[in-house]
Amino acid sequence: MKFFRKLTSYHEELIRSLFIVLVVSAVYFFFLTDIKFLAIPKLKAQDIMAKAAHLIRPQTKNIDKVVVIAVDDDSFKYLNKKWPWRRIMFAYMVDKIAPAKPKVIAFDISFIGESEIPEDDAIMGEAFASSNNVITASYFTSDGKYMKPFQKIDNASRGYGFINKPRDIDFYIRRSRAVLFSKEDKKVDFSLSIKAFALYKDLPLDSIKYDGKTVSIKDTIIPVDKEGTFALDYRRRFKEFTIIPFWQIIKTDFPEDTFKDKIILIGPTNEILHDIHNTPLGLIPGVVINANELLMFLNNDFVKNMPKWLEFLILCIFVICISILTYRARKPRIIFKVLGAVIIFWELGLLLYLQNIRMNYFAPAALIVASYIGISIYKYFDLIVQNISLKTQAITDELTGLFTYRYFTLRLHSEIERGKRYNINVSLVIMDIDHFKKVNDTYGHEVGNIILKEVSEIIKTNTRKADIVFRYGGEELCVILTHTPKEGAVVYSEKIRQLIANNSFAGSRAIRVTISSGVASYPIDNIFSGKEIINAADMALYHAKETGRNKVSTFTPSLLETAKTKSLA
Repeated sequence: MKFFRKLTSYHEELIRSLFIVLVVSAVYFFFLTDIKFLAIPKLKAQDIMAKAAHLIRPQTKNIDKVVVIAVDDDSFKYLNKKWPWRRIMFAYMVDKIAPAKPKVIAFDISFIGESEIPEDDAIMGEAFASSNNVITASYFTSDGKYMKPFQKIDNASRGYGFINKPRDIDFYIRRSRAVLFSKEDKKVDFSLSIKAFALYKDLPLDSIKYDGKTVSIKDTIIPVDKEGTFALDYRRRFKEFTIIPFWQIIKTDFPEDTFKDKIILIGPTNEILHDIHNTPLGLIPGVVINANELLMFLNNDFVKNMPKWLEFLILCIFVICISILTYRARKPRIIFKVLGAVIIFWELGLLLYLQNIRMNYFAPAALIVASYIGISIYKYFDLIVQNISLKTQAITDELTGLFTYRYFTLRLHSEIERGKRYNINVSLVIMDIDHFKKVNDTYGHEVGNIILKEVSEIIKTNTRKADIVFRYGGEELCVILTHTPKEGAVVYSEKIRQLIANNSFAGSRAIRVTISSGVASYPIDNIFSGKEIINAADMALYHAKETGRNKVSTFTPSLLETAKTKSLA
């Protein structure tokens, strides 16, 4: 506690800065991270981590268990066939690789509706039934309709699974959909990859379970969010898998161990068929996205998000360290220190990424910029407040809290000019505490100051907000009454005189004092400047003093004549 007080007293600016950056961090972390213009750089920072992790990761386990048969440009060229190909070609392909006993043959191709040549459907059905390990693709349309394989093909295969993948706001695929609720059938269905993995494990498709939070395939538990999706971990690019062009399957023979006990994925890899997608590792065909997904299942290795409270704590520690490191540092050093801190944070983030733990990698840069802006805005407004405070102190009397004589002369001139412009009445009242010197001599200056302060408070409390009260000098006070004719000023002055005369001052001392007041007004007194109205009110005050005190006197031409006579004498 003593250390905190010492730190606060010596480094108030640092404490304020830390408070601002923590507030900025909380606002960013809990409210702004999902806003589109901040969500996209957040995703791009995650992609940088994916590329870095891909470069330094060792060879992925079980990658040899997945074989991709590619419907590529060379296959179109060497087979000399236009899309869509006859289904008999796929049947022939299945017949060629089935004897090698692959675990699963999964088509990332949809066989929707009857073929133009019905005999092809029958031949494909026979090939699928004979192999007894084929699964085909289904998909959901944009309006939610479930498009399933042609019934004869469906009956001959082991099943079907959807191939739809959700896209992020930048149209990249970073997540996969494990489960989807079919509005048409009113039931849950699973993806092609999940069903292919179940067949690989020699499990019936109806053994796949969904409990709202996970999809379980016996011992493999896939955590999903409320939309049924999970984060993809792209371990390998297209050419890093075992890729066999479709035409080679048709025209050449392969050793049996090429396919034995493998998951065979068949799908398009050329851009003509529009199944190439943006991913963190670049453009990847849909069939290879499914291959990466199957690697996650085979290795039972799924992405885990860091707990939100822990991520926020790490970010807070980061911004606090940045604030302390850069506190009062010179600009070149600030840049190097900030860069160093960000690099350390990203290195930590990369280590976590390699362990499949994800966090917001864009946050450091975002918080540095946001904190700088937040502190700059605070300093700007703090400077404005300080300037206002200094101005207020410059025009405010420290003892009474009233405006000073300097401000009085400026404001009076302004009000008189406004009165001339808009034909408005302006009155000035100058008040003086009677026999105030005697009060100071009798009770001391400290008590005199208390009385002066209390008198000022009574005047201020009983004056309209539109009117302005000033300390004219010593024990003299004055009030500019806007939009007030002379008779109104007299009523006001008399009210103030009575309040003060009936009040006891200085607390237990119960001292009583009175005031005398002089009133002058524009334009009735033929006054056309601030100096003239001050002189007129001063003459009226002098008259009140001469004629007995504790009274209100108004300026009249006779007072001016008397003053001139005295001046000549």
